[in-house]
Amino acid sequence: MNPKSLLLACKPTFEKLMKKFGNASASLGILLDGNLDYLGLGTGMNIPDEDTVHLISSMAKPILAVGLGISAVSSGKFGLDTPVEDILPLCAACNHRNGAPLRVVDLLDHRSEFFRCDRLWEGPKGSIGIQDKCTILKLLQHLPLNRKYNHEPAFHYTRNYSNIGYAILAMIIETTTGESWAEFVHDKIFRPLGMTRSTADMSCRGPDTNIADAYCSLIEGQELLDMLGEDENLAATHERFVTRVMNSDQITVAQPVQPSKCSDTATYIGAAAGIRSTVSDLLKFYEVCIALSTNKPNRKLTEFEAGAITVMDHINCCAQDPTCAYTGGWNPVNLPWDQKQRAPGADGENYGRLQDIAGLGIAELRQKEQFWPFFHGDRNQSQQLAWFHGGNMVGATSSVFVIPNMRLAVVVLCDSRSFFIDAANMMAIMLADSLYSGRTVESVMGQLEKISLLSEHCAARYMVEVGRYERALLIDYERGFASAHRYRQCMGRYSLVEGICLEILPDNTGTHLELHYNDFQYPLRVKRGSTSDKLTMSYAMPMKELHENGLGGKHWLSHKPFEISFLGTSGGSYRHLVWTFENFGGEMAFEKVTGFDGI
Repeated sequence: MNPKSLLLACKPTFEKLMKKFGNASASLGILLDGNLDYLGLGTGMNIPDEDTVHLISSMAKPILAVGLGISAVSSGKFGLDTPVEDILPLCAACNHRNGAPLRVVDLLDHRSEFFRCDRLWEGPKGSIGIQDKCTILKLLQHLPLNRKYNHEPAFHYTRNYSNIGYAILAMIIETTTGESWAEFVHDKIFRPLGMTRSTADMSCRGPDTNIADAYCSLIEGQELLDMLGEDENLAATHERFVTRVMNSDQITVAQPVQPSKCSDTATYIGAAAGIRSTVSDLLKFYEVCIALSTNKPNRKLTEFEAGAITVMDHINCCAQDPTCAYTGGWNPVNLPWDQKQRAPGADGENYGRLQDIAGLGIAELRQKEQFWPFFHGDRNQSQQLAWFHGGNMVGATSSVFVIPNMRLAVVVLCDSRSFFIDAANMMAIMLADSLYSGRTVESVMGQLEKISLLSEHCAARYMVEVGRYERALLIDYERGFASAHRYRQCMGRYSLVEGICLEILPDNTGTHLELHYNDFQYPLRVKRGSTSDKLTMSYAMPMKELHENGLGGKHWLSHKPFEISFLGTSGGSYRHLVWTFENFGGEMAFEKVTGFDGI
């Protein structure tokens, strides 16, 4: 099928999936052999086109990677193997545990040992914290390294995904070029390629009516908890939930949320996830990258070409190693998929959930060919390198799949964060697989049926996880919020490093936690079994309230990263607070700097 026919054939199924799982609208685009085709999905007047501006979230990383290559070539001040501490004031604590220096390429390829620290910068209602350079560098020098990667070989078939790492790459661009990273990307990438509707700083743009809104799916956690019951047979529980999903035309709705503020101005985190662009602009970028990856010009290179080729050559070199999971701003994979590498398109929550479901022994999803039926192909056909990436921020999801030798790129930009399924991911993989495999109309219809089935299982898995999350919230923590009077010794401001602090505050409903960078107050609950020597509380909230503020998904389904423990009483008041923000040794120790009186 040609791309235009494929888009039209997929449209009814895609629209049903979007409506069923709480996605408002999407822009789809296909580049094949220089030809462009587009499709807008939505309801009523809310149908975007190829020029609708979307937050592309982590799909910003391949763009920043090329910007880094251009800055390396144009400045001549560093290469990919340069130690970061030769450019920025990072201390030895940020180097690898084995003593090797942290290099620029380690950040580019997600091979640092930093923790994600996402809760420190992505907050409710689209808020973005730790925006200044000094605070980010102080944080990294203060934090321990992630023990998960304390082995050799630490990064075979895996990566340590780090938005903070890409924020540091933005600092490297600024330090070596003298321009802000956002201005540099605009001048060296957007302007030369004619990406006129792309930006990393919305404050520099004039009025524009063709900008996607932001939505998040509604969820009723208490209802899912009631449905969960006491049955501990996970397979039977999943089957019960998936039956409900299959029998429903719509299990959730898209509700408006405040969009992420990561591109309101040019933030460092915006370098990792804050660029706004359109399907038509992005396909211009991918078309040039494809050309430079497969056929270098036989003439003097432009500044953009030289920088982009630096990154493309790095990708092509690293991708020859089948254990490579991320390189040059992309997830690489060789097609057809040999099932050892990272699954093609598995950048989001869909694949992990389906993998979990397969582990339950569900007959129809037991084998990889069943729960990820994409890009298997003929084992005897020659291999082709593919790149893919996804994006997920408050009010936005996105996905891109590129096969350079086919001159193929598929882009899907959604204005919604569903959590039930990553619709952008499902649609992009379906389109890319169909074109790669040369599917007939009949075969495409069969794949669409599989996509619908897989989406229903993904949604059911999330519903089970939310039900278990809500149950643990009731079992592990005391009912009701921590009493402001009873726990007045906890009140005060606690500091990690200059620029990063949190406050424990009282009001007439109880005790609350507020991070320094937003005005949102999380209610605190006391963990059962806590003692006065170690008083542990959690700021975990019912999932319905998280969704209403644009948050949710797998990174919010564990209670452990929500826990804080008060230690070291002195004079009737706690002096220290430890936040266990991640597993594998992810703890931050805060010291009280100010107490609150009059409670």
